[in-house]
Amino acid sequence: MSKPIDEDVMRQACTTALLTFSGVVEGTAHTYGVPVEALRAMFADMILYQRAGVAPMPVHVFVTMALELGGNDGLSTWKLAEGLSRV
Repeated sequence: MSKPIDEDVMRQACTTALLTFSGVVEGTAHTYGVPVEALRAMFADMILYQRAGVAPMPVHVFVTMALELGGNDGLSTWKLAEGLSRV
């Protein structure tokens, strides 16, 4: 029989993972010159849809989001689309 998992420990583990994830997403977004929020939304979408067993939203949805968030030139947005086409 499995050992019970303490809820507080699970919550702390989740918080640590989210903080780590947030730093990785921010660093990756800066490296590729794409908006952090668009990259975070795409990643979250991929995880949720994968968990549900359905296809994630198309990449162009997140490229559009990146453009709407502004602050990036077309080349940076193209890098996002190009990199994600390999996923």
